[in-house]
This record gives sequence, C-alpha cells and structure tokens, in this order.
Amino acid sequence: MTGTVRRWLVSSIGLGIVWVLAGCDGWVREPLDTTPPRVEAVRVTPSEFIVNGQEVQVEATVTDVGLGVDKVRVVVSYPSGIEETKEMTPQGGKYLVSFLARWETGQVLVGQEVVAQIKARDKAGNEGVSSETRIRAISFTPPEPPPL
Repeated sequence: MTGTVRRWLVSSIGLGIVWVLAGCDGWVREPLDTTPPRVEAVRVTPSEFIVNGQEVQVEATVTDVGLGVDKVRVVVSYPSGIEETKEMTPQGGKYLVSFLARWETGQVLVGQEVVAQIKARDKAGNEGVSSETRIRAISFTPPEPPPL
C-alpha cells in the first residue's frame, strides 16, 4: 500500500467515525430525561393544626433518576384564599423550608384547612408533584391588652 492510499484510508475511516458519532443532526446526545422527580416523605410541622402567625416547617425527600433535581418548592394555600410559594433548600438529603403561616383573620370558618403541596422540577424540566397535605387551621383574635 502506498503512502497516499494509506493516508486516504485513514482519513476516510476517521471521517466515517465522526459522521457516525455526529448522527444526522448533531453530536451524540445523552438520552432524553422524561421521568419527573419523585417527591416522598412529606412532613409538615405542626401536623395537627396550624395557628395563624405560627412558624411552619416543611420537609420532603426528592429524588430524580435522570439529570438531577433543579428546584423544589412548596405551594401553601390558606383558608382565606391566599396562596404562596416558598423555595425549599437541600439539607442532608432532604429539602426544607420554614415560614410563618399568615392569612386574613375573620374570614376563616370552623373546619378550614391549610393545604401544602410540594412541586419539584428536574434539570430537564419535568415536574413531580406530591399529594396534598392538609392541616386544620385555627384563627383567633388575641385578647385586648388590659387598660393602663
């Protein structure tokens, strides 16, 4: 085999490998991540009832088998119709957040609830959602201070 033929053969094989790796529309890509994150072991404290103005802690275990977890948040719905979203931060294998529960007093009827739901998004944009956690809501007007 002459040097020219050998160079042509090596070049052709090299170009063939690049073409195969490139595919039809670009370089080889990682498999698509279509699996949403899993949200498990949701815990809201206090768990029996929440008093207006009380500190609430929410924790959950969130895992993703694809590209990894990107963002976790809790959506809290109050008896007065107000809804707020709180970002959760990773700590020790769980995601946590603490906040003060606040809703308008005077609008809460007996038997109302605070509802918390965790929403997790992975790096591919898939979203996983927990079931709702419901805690009884208690509202009361603090007593008037005694006269001076």
